[in-house]
Order: sequence, then structure tokens, then C-alpha cells
Amino acid sequence: MRVVDVLFVRKNADDTVTALELNDLDDDERAAFGSMQENLMGLLTPQDIVTLSNPLPADTSATIVLLEHQWLNHLEEAVERANGIIYPGGMIPHPAVQQVEQELTTAQSQDKP
Repeated sequence: MRVVDVLFVRKNADDTVTALELNDLDDDERAAFGSMQENLMGLLTPQDIVTLSNPLPADTSATIVLLEHQWLNHLEEAVERANGIIYPGGMIPHPAVQQVEQELTTAQSQDKP
């Protein structure tokens, strides 16, 4: 995985939101991020900031990190070589994963004599 964007967001008590990018930090603060800074692409938009900060409670801060799953590039290449099709989607919500795990556990226990 590779970090491609980082934002620091603060929602004040009056629900106003401020956001800082790494280039807004001073040299000492940026130094803590080392070579990761070279990969940052500035992909998060003002609309993304609004959307992602909406669920934050007032008077809190958060770090928003956009990750690239580089292993997907190899998967896409393999699927293309096999004349397959990739259907892009989002993350699977944790409750859905838990439900599938429970269903698998139930099915496996029913298969045992």
C-alpha cells in the first residue's frame, strides 16, 4: 500500500472545518513524514473534505489518509491476461464481513458429522 494523500482536519465547536495539507506544515513538522511526501498527489478535493468531515463530532480532529492498494495493479494485469473483467467497488462494511464469517462458521459446523 502507498499513501497518496494526507489531510489533517479540525472541526471546531461551532462546526466550522479547517484542513491542512502536508505542504501547510512547517519544515520540522513535514520532516516527520520523510519520503512519504514524494508520493502525495493532492487528490482529495474540497468536496471530499466536506463529505469526510461531516460525521466528525464538533471540537475534534482527524487525519484523512488516501491509500493506493498497489497489489491491485498486479491483479488487474492477471485478470486482463485471462480475458477477465474487473468490477470496481468500494470497501465491504465490517457488519457484512461479520455476517459472512458467521454464515461460514454455521455452514462448516453443519458439514461436520
